[in-house]
Amino acid sequence: MMAVLKIEERLRRLLTPGKEELEKRHREACDKVISLPKGSEEAREIAQRVREVQEQHG
Repeated sequence: MMAVLKIEERLRRLLTPGKEELEKRHREACDKVISLPKGSEEAREIAQRVREVQEQHG
């Protein structure tokens, strides 16, 4: 039973994106919104602010 739990935990860690991967995805999403040729100016401003906060906090 313990072996099954250990395998489940190992698989969960492998399948869950790490902090670095999540930050990378978040940065890419913000960049996409900021670079939209047309669209909501409010969304662009929010993405820009999120990006700035993200850079300040490492």
